[in-house]
Amino acid sequence: MSNHPYFRHNDRLCIPLPVFPQPFEEMAPTDQENIIAAWESIRARIPDRILELEQKIQGHLESISQTDDWEQIIASFNQISDIASRIAELNTWQRVDPHVTTLMDED
Repeated sequence: MSNHPYFRHNDRLCIPLPVFPQPFEEMAPTDQENIIAAWESIRARIPDRILELEQKIQGHLESISQTDDWEQIIASFNQISDIASRIAELNTWQRVDPHVTTLMDED
């Protein structure tokens, strides 16, 4: 997947995300089909990635419950906030469902 010309790895989300040289709707149908097939493979891994992040949040919550160190508590909540925003982004990407388009002649 890392060699697909229309996707680049996103370090924050740990998944490849689309990067198109032109609007998707203007691409050839065969390119659209290849992109959709690649995206479906990526999209199928998003729930597992979300689960990993939720487990990290759980670890931070357990750490918070076992400490009285205010600085550590603040750091853990900051990390939880960052992880939660990643989960929200992944949920948004999970809902992206492209379809092959055809250009209509306007006569």
